[in-house]
Amino acid sequence: MIILFSRARMMTVTLKLEQGFLPQDYTKSLRDVGKPMNVVFINSERDVKKMKDLSKQLSVYGKINLVLFVKEFKSPLIGTCMNPVGNPFRLSEGFSIFVKCYEDIAIREWYAFYENQLEIYERNTWEPAKGLVLKSKKLKQTDNDILNGKVLRIGRFSISEKYDKYVDELFLALKIAGHFSTKNVYIKENFGIGSWNKTNKTWSGAMGLMQNNQLDILAYGTPLSQTVLDSFELTSPLYRFDLCLYIRKPSSKVEVMWSAYFTPLTHKTWCAWIVSLIVTVTLLRFLRLKVENGLYNGGISENFLHVWGCYFNQGLPEFPKALALRLFYYSTFLFGFFMFAVYSASYVSDLTVLQNNLPFKSLEEFVKDKSYKLAAHNPFFYDEQLKICSKKIVLLSIEFITSELSADTKIPCKLVKIKLERPRYFRMAMPKNSPYKKAINYYIIRLRTNGILKYIESELQDNSVSGISSINAPNEQIYEPETILDIASLLVMLFGSLVLSILILFFEKFYFTVRERKSAEISTRSRSGATQFRKLN
Repeated sequence: MIILFSRARMMTVTLKLEQGFLPQDYTKSLRDVGKPMNVVFINSERDVKKMKDLSKQLSVYGKINLVLFVKEFKSPLIGTCMNPVGNPFRLSEGFSIFVKCYEDIAIREWYAFYENQLEIYERNTWEPAKGLVLKSKKLKQTDNDILNGKVLRIGRFSISEKYDKYVDELFLALKIAGHFSTKNVYIKENFGIGSWNKTNKTWSGAMGLMQNNQLDILAYGTPLSQTVLDSFELTSPLYRFDLCLYIRKPSSKVEVMWSAYFTPLTHKTWCAWIVSLIVTVTLLRFLRLKVENGLYNGGISENFLHVWGCYFNQGLPEFPKALALRLFYYSTFLFGFFMFAVYSASYVSDLTVLQNNLPFKSLEEFVKDKSYKLAAHNPFFYDEQLKICSKKIVLLSIEFITSELSADTKIPCKLVKIKLERPRYFRMAMPKNSPYKKAINYYIIRLRTNGILKYIESELQDNSVSGISSINAPNEQIYEPETILDIASLLVMLFGSLVLSILILFFEKFYFTVRERKSAEISTRSRSGATQFRKLN
């Protein structure tokens, strides 16, 4: 066997298994090279007993495992090899090995459908003359085949009609994809999810049932913690939800306060505007002193009124003839036009767009507020919703709060949902080292890829009639500040009209200049003609 592997340029390692387990140095070396192919030779009952202890490790450290029964054909192990009863090697559920019995040319797969039941498939034959010949289209059973024909025990809580419908449709899709059936085990509300006992290192409640292998899957969102990860297996995420703060919606009052006139611009913008006003007035004073050559006797107040009028589109008493002052006033008029447009647009939007006047809109603002108490949402009780409507209490819960309320349950007041930037993922729990984990995760990912999970998830969405509005939601309308590119078309029209006006002004100036010259020539000719006429007389 070693010679055959060497001819195929395959590296081999020979181990003598006296203790019935793989050496620690060997298992450490597999972390870098991956899972190898293990070949085990059996020729006595003693080797069969060692194989029982070795099968657990082979399921972890072996990609393909081949067991060869060697020695004479008339061996006492011929019955164990050809017609095994039960599970001779104590293979884990869902684990398979290839077996070749003595001189028999068939290579069979022993697949542990249950821990005490094997399914045998003839996969290949091997002869020295013909070599390896495939007898089956399928090389071996995969991890997903473990669900075929199984009955999984599903732990469920009867929370609400909407949530129960979501779980029903979820497992209906999984059952169709994985070809298995389920048995619902309903857990009483007072039993709860369960808690961890550090002294006994056991779980209570529904988690305790799963720890004792009385449940295969717990159909409820399991909190992600290190204790849970050490005790159970978690499935792939089924859907993503956000943590939210729920607060009673305050009454909407439409009123304009004195401070509303200053809210369109920030403090820094106001300071920058005042500084620009001072700089503009000072620059105008120096320009007029330079251009008007001592004829300027006005004070700072006159320049301030001129600049203020430019900012708010007011005309000047007399437009200057100096080119420097004209350019200055043009640029000031343009700057004032943009500032007034930005201010008026922001102010009008604050008046026309109704927003909830909440005491806080984030978790950080809630911590600083200190006037509200925090309550955690328990899906089995309705008292928290009643407390929110009567007291200054904030409820911390998941996004789909209405999915855990029954259809006849009505929230007595309107709530506002403040989304926090801390997403969570709904995962179901399974017993530690569950053989169904890979198969369930495979079908969950497959359903998500096909869009079926998205459709099922819509059952948990909050209805528009639920009386819950949203703050900081990704799907709500968010008003973003406009960039220069967003108003490029308006700027093109503005500057285009400005250029057109300058061209018209230029052509008018040119026209009047030419006309004045022609009229001057005509008048000169007429005068000269009149002079000659006088001389002739």
